[in-house]
Amino acid sequence: MLLIVTQLIDSNSSSTGYYWERIIKTLSKDNKILLITSERSEILESNKNIKVIQANISQYLKNHFNFGIGFLYKILISILMLHYSIKFSRKVQNILIGTNPFLISLLPIFLKFFFIKAKVNIIIFDLFPENLLHTSKNFFLRIFCNFLKIFFDISYRQFDKVFSIGRDMSKVLEEKKIKNNRIIYTPNWCDDDYNFDYSIQKNCLSALDVNFKPNKNIVLLFFGNLGRFQNIDLLLDIISNTKNKNLIFLFVGNGEKRNIIKEASLNDKRIYLKKGVDLSKRSNILACGDISLVTLPDEMLGFAVPSKSYFSLAYGMPLFTIMNKMSEITLLVEENNFGWCFSSEQKIEAANLLDNLSIEEIKQKKDSILRNKTKFSSFKTLNLIKNNLVNEIE
Repeated sequence: MLLIVTQLIDSNSSSTGYYWERIIKTLSKDNKILLITSERSEILESNKNIKVIQANISQYLKNHFNFGIGFLYKILISILMLHYSIKFSRKVQNILIGTNPFLISLLPIFLKFFFIKAKVNIIIFDLFPENLLHTSKNFFLRIFCNFLKIFFDISYRQFDKVFSIGRDMSKVLEEKKIKNNRIIYTPNWCDDDYNFDYSIQKNCLSALDVNFKPNKNIVLLFFGNLGRFQNIDLLLDIISNTKNKNLIFLFVGNGEKRNIIKEASLNDKRIYLKKGVDLSKRSNILACGDISLVTLPDEMLGFAVPSKSYFSLAYGMPLFTIMNKMSEITLLVEENNFGWCFSSEQKIEAANLLDNLSIEEIKQKKDSILRNKTKFSSFKTLNLIKNNLVNEIE
């Protein structure tokens, strides 16, 4: 039996849930699975090979003690899921965990404390506390994160297999002195199937009250989290320096940067801001775009990989990226001609390209994406996870 511990399993609520639902479904074909989670998934709960243990925290605590980032809830759900993980780990030899809730990555340390010898494996979708440490300007938070990092680094070195979703992330893991043969590069993916059609695009944009003219306007879509990890300020600065009146910049999502986007939209009629939608309705949004805007601060190199990149590619959208040139997404785009890549220092170059964008150039990038769809499909990744875990179980 394989014990799996992950907070997120709902493919309709988040990209992490989208990945975990498919990973667990794939592993259940060859294994009995004991799943500890806080979300619900009809697909997984109806699977006879999966037994679900629900970790629930009062909705009142979640809604009324948010403190802006839901910190109390995250602590409580972490403690509860750690408790269940330790309790049930005595019944299994192999465990697979994710990085949510954030304290679950410390599980190997707790198992050693309780003399439990099960092998623990982890799929790393983001690296905590580095993602906060390198982006926060709060002095006390940085001190606290540096303290936590000591324990997390010790814990990461105890994992039997570490599945990394980015080549840049793999390098960071190597710097933690994790042995190379334990780090397995397993990139994200999206298996959505979509056939582009201008009428579908026009209808979807019309539903959002966006005035769009086919063969004239070019829609640059930013879909997803509008938070502080997204480098929204830099992107808006680049947009303000473009003069191309045929461009439409569509932002769809929620987050603390919504207000500055809203303010920018009042001064620039090319900018549209819409509320975020459930992942289950992503097709209605992704069908709107000609190009996907994907940004990440340089400080996040190796700590996260924007999953919306893969969803955008599945819908035939070239990527317009602004991030460190050594990041996973930049490497993917440049290796396969999937779009255009700029560093945060190349603001003028990025604005110039937007000013000179042509529909024909976009079509060429789309053709390249269609020819290389296997480069962002689940086949390779799911097999890597399955083969490495099944061999250990057997």
